[in-house]
Amino acid sequence: MNEETQFKLMAFLDGELPKDEEAVIADLLKSDQEAAALLEELTWAKQTIADNEADMVVPETREFYWSKISRGIEAAEREAERDSRPSDKWWYKLLIPAGAFSAVIIGFAVLTQPPVEDGVLPTTPKPVSENPDEPVYTEASTYEFYAEEENMSVIWVTTDNAAEFESPTRDPLLENQ
Repeated sequence: MNEETQFKLMAFLDGELPKDEEAVIADLLKSDQEAAALLEELTWAKQTIADNEADMVVPETREFYWSKISRGIEAAEREAERDSRPSDKWWYKLLIPAGAFSAVIIGFAVLTQPPVEDGVLPTTPKPVSENPDEPVYTEASTYEFYAEEENMSVIWVTTDNAAEFESPTRDPLLENQ
């Protein structure tokens, strides 16, 4: 006997089958001994359970009893929702202190930068060339200046440190004329 027939026998016992299927099961019970034995066993189990079932008396009214269950379910749902929020996670709690620490470090780095003269960019000295055809200036100074308003860049290279400091307003282009 297959499972579907067993389920139909249980539904037949409980009176849940439609009329046309009830007739088919009644015919099956007359012709199949295994089905009849299963129905007898199911009838015995149903009667035994009904006879031995403890009567449960609830001290509250029906509405109050079910409202307590409903409140318990709602509280469990709220708890589950609260547990799913990222603000309760350990890594989320570390974000605020880590962000504040990063902001302090960045602020410290910005505030401790040395002041830069307006328009003058510091340059790094270049190594002396090994090429004998190229002139070597070991004491050369370079200054770069960029004026945004004028869209102009000036690079000043001088090899005479003394003249540079004696007359800072001199114009080297006019000296060559």
